[in-house]
Amino acid sequence: MVAIERAIVDASTWVHDDGVERWAIMTVNPDGSLHTYLLPMVGFANHAAEYGIDPADIDTLLRLCMLQLHIPTGKRLAEMDAAIAQTRQSQGMSALVRTAAAVPVTLFTAASTTQARQAHSARLDYVEQNLVRIVQPMPGVRRKVPTVSLAGDTVEPLVEEVDAAARLNALKKGFQPDLDAYEARRVALTERLGRPL
Repeated sequence: MVAIERAIVDASTWVHDDGVERWAIMTVNPDGSLHTYLLPMVGFANHAAEYGIDPADIDTLLRLCMLQLHIPTGKRLAEMDAAIAQTRQSQGMSALVRTAAAVPVTLFTAASTTQARQAHSARLDYVEQNLVRIVQPMPGVRRKVPTVSLAGDTVEPLVEEVDAAARLNALKKGFQPDLDAYEARRVALTERLGRPL
């Protein structure tokens, strides 16, 4: 299987009526159709706490938040895990993604945060190699993209010329980790899991 490439063509922030601020990362598929990732900003803090990632490491968190949306569930997750385990075992490494009882290693079944992070990372790598690869924008390249209304109105979209790298870099540069959300998630999970994060 070969991953499709989705190139980032725009990046912006958006606050829905629910008051949640999201990053909207617009990508284009090989066939020219658009696919937008809507990523709640609180997710960056939550996932940093869950997997022991520096809450200021926006590059790692952005990759995680986008690619994890392609991790399947159920039977398809079992198939993915089997493929990961087979590849790792052929390289002389542990299977990593399943417990001894054949249960998927997740945040809630892992023995440690390190184990959960390693299993999640292996799945993200699999997604990137076999399902979807996000292509970062090239600096200085301007591209015409539709400005899609996320409010759901029926206004015809405008087309504007966008430097996606500049827009994405502006988001990253202005990113401030939500340390209160990070700490709240860390404390709640430590209590729920019965182990330190």
